[in-house]
Amino acid sequence: MPALPFGPTAEHRGFGAGYVDLPVEVHGAVIAAVLRSPIEQGFRRFLLWRGCGGHKLEEVVAQFTSEHDDVRIAMPAMPFGEMWCRLGDASVPGGHADSFTTSIALALWPASVRPDVIPGPSRTPDWDVDPLDFTVWSDSGVIGDARFGSAHLGKQLHREAVSWLADRVEELTR
Repeated sequence: MPALPFGPTAEHRGFGAGYVDLPVEVHGAVIAAVLRSPIEQGFRRFLLWRGCGGHKLEEVVAQFTSEHDDVRIAMPAMPFGEMWCRLGDASVPGGHADSFTTSIALALWPASVRPDVIPGPSRTPDWDVDPLDFTVWSDSGVIGDARFGSAHLGKQLHREAVSWLADRVEELTR
C-alpha cells in the first residue's frame, strides 16, 4: 500500500508552515481503517512501518490482533540509529533530519540538499516529553548533527535500509 503522507507531527508546530499534523487519535483511526479494509478482503499479514518514532500505533495493532486471531501485524522497531552507528559514526548525534537522513538525501536526491545551510549540532532532546517541541532543542528542526552526511554513506545506508525491510517482509511470509 502507499505510504500515508501525513501523521502526528506536533513536534514541528513551532517552525511555522510546511507540515500537516494529524492528532494521534485521528492517525490511529486512519491506520485502523486502512487495516480493516484488506482484512475484510481476506488479507492476514501486515508490515506496519512507521515513518518516525512518534507514530505510536501499538494500541491499534493490539486491537486488531485481539479481534482477529488469524491476523499478524509486524511493527518492527526502527533500525536507523543502529544502522548509523554501524555504518556511519556512532559519535555523531542523531534524531531527526540528521546525518543519516542527509546522507540518504545526498545519495538519492542530491539537488534537494543545500550543504551551505546545513546547521551545526542541536542539543539532544528529552524524547519522553509529551508533547515534544523541536524548537526547544533546535533552531532548524535538525535534531543531532547533519554535517556528517555524504552521498557515499547514503548509498550504503539506503541499501542497508532496503535490505532490512526486505528481511522483515520475508520474516512475515514464514
